[in-house]
Formats: sequence, structure tokens, C-alpha cells
Amino acid sequence: MDLINFKHQIALVTVDNLCRLFLKVFDIENGDFVDIISLNDFHGNPKDFNLFNNVNKSSNDYYSRSLYLNDKILCKVNKFNSLSNNNFYLHLTIEGGDWHIEIAPNGNVIKKIEDDVQKRVEFYCDQNYIIFDIENFKEHKLFEFFDIFFESDDFSYNRVMDNYVFSLFLSSDNKKLGFIYFNKDDNSPRGNYSVFEVSDFNNPQLIFSYRIDECGNGHRFNSDNNKIVYRLHDEVVIRELDNNKFEKEIRIETNILKDTYHCQGLYNIKNFIVEVYYNKFYFLNINTKEYFLVGREVGSTYCIKEDKMFYTEGTKLKMITID
Repeated sequence: MDLINFKHQIALVTVDNLCRLFLKVFDIENGDFVDIISLNDFHGNPKDFNLFNNVNKSSNDYYSRSLYLNDKILCKVNKFNSLSNNNFYLHLTIEGGDWHIEIAPNGNVIKKIEDDVQKRVEFYCDQNYIIFDIENFKEHKLFEFFDIFFESDDFSYNRVMDNYVFSLFLSSDNKKLGFIYFNKDDNSPRGNYSVFEVSDFNNPQLIFSYRIDECGNGHRFNSDNNKIVYRLHDEVVIRELDNNKFEKEIRIETNILKDTYHCQGLYNIKNFIVEVYYNKFYFLNINTKEYFLVGREVGSTYCIKEDKMFYTEGTKLKMITID
């Protein structure tokens, strides 16, 4: 699911009991669906469904599905986004191959190209630095840019040797690119935190860069795209993208981090830290340290845009306002 830009509407790709895929548009203000369009060319693979919720348990008739799907092309939806031109983007796995697909609001396929990066890169690690620009429907080989920009760090050598950890992530408006790499064998400081403006991916412009002996994981921009939030051991760290304030970080130890299951998503929305676990959502007020939990069906779909979280519970769509 994804919130449609500049509208109080949310778009979802759903599947019915016969594994047919549908595009649905839900109007938040009216509390009802305004469009339901069948994606006739696509059928979901039953093995990829969330079989933990009661709805799918009760309707999971594999025998009847196998008869119906005998001559169908099955797919798995890896990513779904609404686009600024009112179309929608899908990243699908179909018959062992991955595809980028753009569809119109009526469900018609407008563009379709194979995602065969693994076949086209010289070194297997290079595929980690290729970003697909969903708005312009084009991929960008960022490792070529990083090789030159970080030449003083012998980036190309370390990239090929795979001798460091890294994190590559986009802002919510797709205009900022965060790139963090940590060279395990380099002299201190070993971590490089950089942010680029990428309205033109062919010519990224450096906004901010800082060296620090720290890496972490799960890096993401906050809801205002002016800070980086990430996890470091048992803490959540928030740092401003400002050379004078970067080291004046906020560190928060969340008591749920010792949960048996790993955190699947980390967000900084306004004054809240939001952590997503396999069976719950955890909300912590940064200022007051007060928190609350919301139950989550195992593996259920969710998305966060601006100050709202949407998630599914069975056949219901629910919303939480984070303020």
C-alpha cells in the first residue's frame, strides 16, 4: 500500500481468494473505496500470502486454487508505489525473473522492463549500488559515481573487495540520497556519512558529509528529511544533517529492543520513534519517553507517510495519526 501524493487517498494492491490481483483506492475522508480495478494480467502466488491471519487460514483451499491457477502467470509483489503522474509502480517477481512495471489508474500496463541487474554487472557487489528511479522509470549505476567521488578512500578497491559495510537510502520525496559506508580496515575515523541532492541522478550534488567512527544499521531519513535515524547496538540514534550539530546526537534506549524478535522497521516521525516488529508497532515519544503498543497481525501490510501510519488487520484498513 502507499499514500497517493497530494490526495487524502491510499492505494493498495490486494488479492482475492482466486489469487487475482486488484488495485484499490481508498478515500480516507469518506472512509470507503472509490476505485477497484482488476489487474487482469497478474495473479498472486499462494505461497507468498500472509497465512498467519484468520482470513487466509479459513480460505486457504490450495486444491481449488491449483486448478484455477494451472495456466496462469503467478507473481510476487516486492514493491508498490504511487507516482506523481497519478500512475503506479510495481516491482514484481514473475516466473523467476524480476520486472519493473508502471500501470495506469485503469490497470493497463504502460511500461515494463526486466530487472536483470545481476546479468549485467561485472562484480556481484555492484548491484547493491544500482537504484531504480521509479518516477523516471530508469536505473542509475551509482557505483560509477562513488568510485570517482570517494577516490581518496580507495572506494573502487573496497567495493570490489567487499571490505566494508554500507547503507544506501532515499528520502521520502526521492530528492535526497543518503550514503553511509564503514571501512573495517581503514584508519580512524572509518565511517563516512554523506547526503546528496539527486533531483538529477546523473549529477548528484553533495549536501553534507561527515566522518565518524560509527556505523549502525537501518539508516533512514526522518519525516522532515533533515535528520538521519539509525540503530546502534541497543540504542536508536538521531543526528542532524549539519556539520555543527551532527555530533550532538540524540540517543534513546528503547526497552522493547530486547524483544526476542528483531525490529523490521525504524522510523522517526515528528517527536516519535516508531519501531515495527513482527507482531506489534511500538511508538515512543522522544520528549516524554512515554510509549504505547499497537498489535499487528504477523506479516501484515503497513505504510507510513507524513504523520500517519496505515496497516491492515484482516480485511480492515486501519490508521494511526502520529502527533
